[in-house]
Amino acid sequence: MLYAIIALFALATVFGFIILKNWLTGGETSRGTAYAHGIFAAIGLVVLLVHYSQSGAKSLQTSIILFVVAASVGFYIFFRDIKGKVSPVWLDIVHGFVNTTVLLFFGIFAYRGWQTYPETNMPQMATLTTKAVLVVI
Repeated sequence: MLYAIIALFALATVFGFIILKNWLTGGETSRGTAYAHGIFAAIGLVVLLVHYSQSGAKSLQTSIILFVVAASVGFYIFFRDIKGKVSPVWLDIVHGFVNTTVLLFFGIFAYRGWQTYPETNMPQMATLTTKAVLVVI
């Protein structure tokens, strides 16, 4: 199930990069691209929450918290865009950076078999992920 979650967030990231490319080049982003970005991210977050509720793996808590924060920022950006208002550039950058960073760490830990580590090592990995995101911000 972790690989399905990674695939969903990766698809959301691809659509996010398309939005970023259009934004940087002054191109127009279609609503379909924005909707696809949000839908894949939302489904990925729901599947992540379901997996967490079924497995109880405390190691997923940091990823969930950071994804929820980034999703909230994404909703804010989207609704401002619908109203015809431009969101602050720094907010767009933080949204994309946090999502991409958490996805990379999430993918690395899943690939390395992070659920096979004893539960005592997981807080250390979660702390590293949080510190990496916060240091750059």
